[in-house]
Amino acid sequence: MGNEVVYRELVNSTKEVLITDRSATANFVIEAPTLATHDFFADAVAGTSGNLSIVHGTNAGNIITLTSPTAGLSLGNPTYSEDQGLVMLNLPTTMVPSSSGNDEISLAFT
Repeated sequence: MGNEVVYRELVNSTKEVLITDRSATANFVIEAPTLATHDFFADAVAGTSGNLSIVHGTNAGNIITLTSPTAGLSLGNPTYSEDQGLVMLNLPTTMVPSSSGNDEISLAFT
């Protein structure tokens, strides 16, 4: 989640752990589509942002949904890699909160 965590233990004070900042980031690795299908490089150059929703699992009680709201996802510079002879695309991303704040990412367990 990109949390910056600080442990404080001061004389004559309480012990506490504070989250002082966060910067949620991810690196998605997908099988590289053709540029005609989707040009992630042009998206990165243009500074395109958008929303994200990923659902993992199919059985009730074992489903996790990760969501980043509209305009909450900022794409970094994509790079190529290789996995078992297939061309892969690495997509570094940063989840950005809206103007109301504290909403850049949510996890739902269902």
